[in-house]
Amino acid sequence: MTISMDWAETRPMVKTQRPIAPLDQVTRRRGAALLLDVLRSEGVRYIFGNPGTTELPLIDALIDAPDISYIWGLQEASVVAMADGYAQAAYRPGFVNLHTAGGLGHGLGSLLGHVGSGRLFTRP
Repeated sequence: MTISMDWAETRPMVKTQRPIAPLDQVTRRRGAALLLDVLRSEGVRYIFGNPGTTELPLIDALIDAPDISYIWGLQEASVVAMADGYAQAAYRPGFVNLHTAGGLGHGLGSLLGHVGSGRLFTRP
């Protein structure tokens, strides 16, 4: 498997570094909002997924995130393939969100197939 690090050229640059604030000065936020901030910092524009009930907070947080779109798939393996295809075509991160347990199991089969074929994390 070949891993290319050229993707770093397409990542948005961090403009400012903020110091870590003491805990008593931090505004309380939900985990889904923090996840969306991390995804933005990594240049993610799309989340590919087949969500279940445990992902509802993330879906709710996307209402306030017009810059990130959720692409729904009908089956987990196809969602992994969509994210991989997008990442290779757009040279941007393909983020996958799967439901816990069964959904993760179905998606892992596809993920392992992509890694085994050498297609994942490579650029043409």
